[in-house]
Amino acid sequence: MRGLDTRVLLAKARIMSLIDKDKADEMMMDVWMEAFGDGSTDAFNGIYTPPMQFSDEPKLLQWWRDGQEFYLLNVEMNDCSGCNSHRGEPCHIHG
Repeated sequence: MRGLDTRVLLAKARIMSLIDKDKADEMMMDVWMEAFGDGSTDAFNGIYTPPMQFSDEPKLLQWWRDGQEFYLLNVEMNDCSGCNSHRGEPCHIHG
């Protein structure tokens, strides 16, 4: 089920916050990376609706959307002649 592993990581991080705040903060970074990665992977696969598992978690939804935007921007920049010029810098639109 799409998003389930990330949702479980979020639950573990929340439980850890009751035990060890520093460890919980580290775990939340893992949750962010997973949700972001889920969004990027979904965009790569042409899936543009968030996982049902994220529907009641605003942070997961935002991080998933950020991953989608990141992937789509990279695709756009790879196809942009201005970004792929001899200068080695993004064009004025993507810079």
